[in-house]
Amino acid sequence: MRVAVVGGGIAGLTFAGRLASLGLGCTVYEQEPTPAQGYGIQLAPNAVRLLRRAGVRELRAVVPERVRIRRWDDGRDLATTPLGQACADRFGAPYLTLPRSELLVALHRNEIRVLEVPVVMRARRAGQSQMRGLAPFVYVPKMLMYIWRAYRTSRPARQGLAEARDAMGAH
Repeated sequence: MRVAVVGGGIAGLTFAGRLASLGLGCTVYEQEPTPAQGYGIQLAPNAVRLLRRAGVRELRAVVPERVRIRRWDDGRDLATTPLGQACADRFGAPYLTLPRSELLVALHRNEIRVLEVPVVMRARRAGQSQMRGLAPFVYVPKMLMYIWRAYRTSRPARQGLAEARDAMGAH
């Protein structure tokens, strides 16, 4: 069984990568011709650790030294949070600031090259014909429920996937 993941944004690519790492085939369909631009985002150390665990290693990002909160009227500092190397030492990964497009490109590269997940760009123009033979994306929340249940009960994720496959096959 293969799953159609509709949307090649951060969530769609991350989800597809997780499915692939668990042995479930999928194809990502994105309507844009290239990974979208977008605004800057900030990644806390826990997110950076998860990205590294998923195989995303190369990110062009800035590691800010600190975050300062200032008064709106006179600019005086109200609070300062140290980041930089102190944050990386404390939490095992840095706090990063980067363009959203950089994260999308890194995820896209990881899905295609490392996990061999097919990503179809300009999918809106391609139409439904490319999705033949794939499980409809409406089953994705149900699949997540089975995987989460397996995780919460300390059962192997593959057992949760097997239950998801059985449940989807019954529909």
